[in-house]
Amino acid sequence: MTNIVSAIRLPLSCFLLAGVLGVFSSCCQPESLTPLEGASKHQQLFQEYWDIFDRYYPLFFRKQIDWEQVKETYASQITETTTDQELHHLLTEINESYIRDGHTHFTSPIGEISYEGQETAFVQEDQIIANSDQIATILGGENDPYLTYGTLKQDASIGYILSKRFEPVVDEDSEYNNFRASADAALEALKDSRGVVVDLRINGGGQATFASYLAGRFFDVAQLPWTRVRVKTGRGSSEEMLGEWLTSSFHGTMDCRVGGEGTVGSADNSNNTIIQSGEFQFTRQVVVLTSRGTASAAEFFTAAMRNLDHVTVLGDTTFGIFSGSDQIALHYGKNWSVNISVHDVEVYEKDLENYRSYEGVGIAPDELLIPAASSEIGNGKDLHIDRAAEIIQQ
Repeated sequence: MTNIVSAIRLPLSCFLLAGVLGVFSSCCQPESLTPLEGASKHQQLFQEYWDIFDRYYPLFFRKQIDWEQVKETYASQITETTTDQELHHLLTEINESYIRDGHTHFTSPIGEISYEGQETAFVQEDQIIANSDQIATILGGENDPYLTYGTLKQDASIGYILSKRFEPVVDEDSEYNNFRASADAALEALKDSRGVVVDLRINGGGQATFASYLAGRFFDVAQLPWTRVRVKTGRGSSEEMLGEWLTSSFHGTMDCRVGGEGTVGSADNSNNTIIQSGEFQFTRQVVVLTSRGTASAAEFFTAAMRNLDHVTVLGDTTFGIFSGSDQIALHYGKNWSVNISVHDVEVYEKDLENYRSYEGVGIAPDELLIPAASSEIGNGKDLHIDRAAEIIQQ
């Protein structure tokens, strides 16, 4: 395979100097930090922002963005008199009009700008949580950060799992065991159910390992391919600027502007297959509920589950964000930084026997069902739950 971008080996003294002085020493400045002759601070900031995307952002071709044209459109609007507020406004416009990526956002002295995606009518987090104990008899996990479970009040033979998040509440390896314990408790309590509703409508994502474990509790096959990942290896907007699909873990490209390990684009390729998990698998009818708020790792879960014959996905199309991201501090401006998606990801589709990207598009449900009025979700009513029960009861 084509050699993925190699990490640049730099002397430890570069990082020590950067950490002590709070600046970047010349021995570890990326190529993109070459000053523009005669440029103002904000012109240099824009050039650096643009160059970071040109170097690392792998999704231009997915979104049909001509990044050179974006530069031509906006660079001329930045002059020696441009203010922080004005540059912030221009980058906001680029973010919302072109990038439109929930994993990509930026921070300036003015504030933080992120892309929130399309709203799902009448499906809000507090609304779903408040309604959960009205549509279900709660058996456990009411105060659990990851999931709450019970049985539907309209049909006690149908189990209900409200999956709230796949993001660990604390950044510790042991938290994965806490998530597994929560998932195992739910499946143990619901193992004799006629069917189970897994509600992902407010799950904004988190760790793929969490999503993989929960999906594995429902797998009626030993394993299935799940995802494949590649990173950008050249500059520009075309697909040709990406490397081949990774077949092993990638440790990233060294960049002194990045905290932690100081690399961009690292990828753990160990999660590219879903396997059965837990002591048993629930293989009766399952309905997965999705919304526009179903994002990131929750979309990975959805992608895995829709490959199973006993699973129906119901609700709205998911958010459409699959890449991991890294934070890069801009060298030419204090308190300017960008979080940027750094992976091109495709998920496996069993029917196609191939992989497909849903970046910027989202995964469409098997059955599209969008509330027409706020009264259809809340106060003990939920049209998605009603339809899910009908599917399981058929």
